[in-house]
Amino acid sequence: MMAVHKQVIKANENQVQCLGLPIYSPVSGKVFPLEHHPVALFSRGILGCGVMLLMTGHKLYAPFDGTVEQIRAGGTEFILKSRQGIQLLISLDINERYLPLNGLRYYINQKQSFTAKSLLFYADFRQVKEPIHVAVTIINHQKLGGIYYSHQQVLAPNDILFHITAKQRR
Repeated sequence: MMAVHKQVIKANENQVQCLGLPIYSPVSGKVFPLEHHPVALFSRGILGCGVMLLMTGHKLYAPFDGTVEQIRAGGTEFILKSRQGIQLLISLDINERYLPLNGLRYYINQKQSFTAKSLLFYADFRQVKEPIHVAVTIINHQKLGGIYYSHQQVLAPNDILFHITAKQRR
């Protein structure tokens, strides 16, 4: 399978350990290249570049210090902005027959600030009988350098999902 965005790079943990800005995993789950996402808007990189997770658990955490720009699609899409200006889209692909989500609770609202690893959202996903594919994409990736990930499985909020480097100036 060919990579959609060449700036998303799979590397080993030693290679990325001190590289760029760490982005903590917002959800727990198994990590895959974004091309594995079942929705073409994500798998083809139309909504940014990043990775896909098969979600386990019921919580969504802040991947960095920043603000909530938007919460959309019944609480299944979040646009977050870091203090450095990185715009991150977190989209939970949940069949609409499971909406509204049971036990849905927001711990932060739109336009509010948060710190890395803060709990942002909780829902009881036990009713959802299908895998939940989570796209974690950087919307403004054109302004950045490499996006490096190393883990095959992450536990939110403590594991780093990927590291982002600055774009090289020419």
